[in-house]
Amino acid sequence: MFRLTRTAYFCDASQQKEVGDLFHQYDHSVEIIDNVKRQLSSTEKDNLNMMENLNDTLAEQAFYIYKFHVSI
Repeated sequence: MFRLTRTAYFCDASQQKEVGDLFHQYDHSVEIIDNVKRQLSSTEKDNLNMMENLNDTLAEQAFYIYKFHVSI
């Protein structure tokens, strides 16, 4: 709801509803991301930050596949 109060400054009521609908589309994805973040150790977070800073998306992908045993 915090997001919608911030949009009130820029959007009319119908636009606020559209923004709310857009954000709600991603609720499940946000829950998954939060769950993943809770499962990472400080060292893993540091390593992922380094990979991101180096734009090493293949290493990031390999990390998540290995960590969570998922296939792409």
